[in-house]
Amino acid sequence: MEKLKKFIYGKYQFVIIGIYAFFMFLDQSIVKDNAVFNVIMRVVNDIMYIYLFLLALCFFYDMWKEKRHKH
Repeated sequence: MEKLKKFIYGKYQFVIIGIYAFFMFLDQSIVKDNAVFNVIMRVVNDIMYIYLFLLALCFFYDMWKEKRHKH
């Protein structure tokens, strides 16, 4: 779990979110009705959903661990 937390909370957190924001910018403004780009965006969205799920999982794990040590 610690390695996962290092990757998710680490220095790459803003890089991952920045890359996702860049793809969202391309999707909204530049690329329209391109089948290949639509597949790429679907993959990027799926990866981002997994990343956000793991981010929430680590956050709630930290809260649970903190609450467990208080008792």
